[in-house]
Amino acid sequence: MKHPLKLRTEVEPLKGREGLISHNDRILLLGSCFSDNIGSRLEADLFDTVVNPFGALYNPRSIHLAIQRLAERNPVTPEELFQHNGLWHSFYFHSAFSSPSPANALEKMNKSLIRGAERLHNATVIIITLGSARGFTLKKGIVVANCHKMPAGTFDEFEMDSCEVDHAVNSAIDTLRSVNKEAKIIFTVSPIRHTGYGMHENALSKAALLLGLHRVIKKHPQSAVYFPAFEIMMDDLRDYRFYADDMKHPSTVAVNYIYDIFLESFTTADTRATALDCRNLTRRMNHRPLSTSPESISAEIDARRKMKENFLRTYPVTGQALEEYIANHQVLEL
Repeated sequence: MKHPLKLRTEVEPLKGREGLISHNDRILLLGSCFSDNIGSRLEADLFDTVVNPFGALYNPRSIHLAIQRLAERNPVTPEELFQHNGLWHSFYFHSAFSSPSPANALEKMNKSLIRGAERLHNATVIIITLGSARGFTLKKGIVVANCHKMPAGTFDEFEMDSCEVDHAVNSAIDTLRSVNKEAKIIFTVSPIRHTGYGMHENALSKAALLLGLHRVIKKHPQSAVYFPAFEIMMDDLRDYRFYADDMKHPSTVAVNYIYDIFLESFTTADTRATALDCRNLTRRMNHRPLSTSPESISAEIDARRKMKENFLRTYPVTGQALEEYIANHQVLEL
């Protein structure tokens, strides 16, 4: 017998936004590592997606500067790079772009920047996730996206209040609109807890983001929408079993749950059915063959090529996204 009491406060999918995202859309995600979580799932479901061309960005000022750079298509110059611990870095890019070779670092950064700039200009949907109201500047006042484990004395720290969040996000929207007037914008606050300064400071930081975004959405009700990823984690999945081992990040189960609500909020039933078929294909393509003999490897690659051809006959709209997925995950190379 079903228990008569409701023992959870479930966060329902948003109403009235179905169809905002489909496989015809060009999507750009910017922001915290939670953007990577959602972006990787959109990629596996073969949505046409570009995720964090600078790597993870956490505070609204860094995100605004990233959008500004993409809008202006400003390339990375050798003068921006610096060497630390044997690698060449940029304060504007995640360490995933760093390299022992300055030329290689520059190439990786500019390749990603060019792709991100193109997507910012032609995106139909832009998803921005704010992670923290805290950030860092160099001593000369330049906001950095990543400190690259430089000595603490290299930086000054700042903490944004809700008005400063409001201003930075509105500035980002204005910059975006200067090159792309049509894209729909989805904002979220990351459910990942930044506990380095304590739980209370983390709560204050998230509160500033939430209040600032609330004001922003009220100013742009037709073109911007808030998705409650933070609230789903805090008020629906209120249990440590939904956290990863570090007790800060959502577990895989939690991210999948949030992603399912995201899809229900912004896609139609037909799009979700297509996404499921896409997911089944990419999962199958990621399977490792039991045998590593040349014959087995060759047969597996042939099978994957045939799967791709058959799939594209049914879902030609996913062609570019599938090619990107194959290239990024090297599923035709065993």
